Amino acid sequence: MPRTRPAYHVDDAWRRRVRRVLEERGWEQLDLARAANCAPSVLSELLTGKKQSSPSIPDIHLALGWTPPLPPTLPEETEELLELWNHLDDLDKGRLLERARILAEAAKKAK
Repeated sequence: MPRTRPAYHVDDAWRRRVRRVLEERGWEQLDLARAANCAPSVLSELLTGKKQSSPSIPDIHLALGWTPPLPPTLPEETEELLELWNHLDDLDKGRLLERARILAEAAKKAK
């Protein structure tokens, strides 16, 4: 199973900075999307505020010549789960995933 990258949060100040740099460079959003190797729709949704976070933020920063942001921190319980996960063999990982799916399904039904 491929590991997903963490999503980085953005705010209105970030959006203004990106727009300012695009204007200074004479770039369109498509130019930045290509430079960051991300889908143009991702960049558009970030800049319009339709999306508040994305795993593409470090790539966008690099394309703009900015320092990439620090990775978002995970809640303590999540960190503990990841640590425990790393100690399991493949069979036990499968068992844990199945139990987690059952718990998640029960939580959905309880809502």
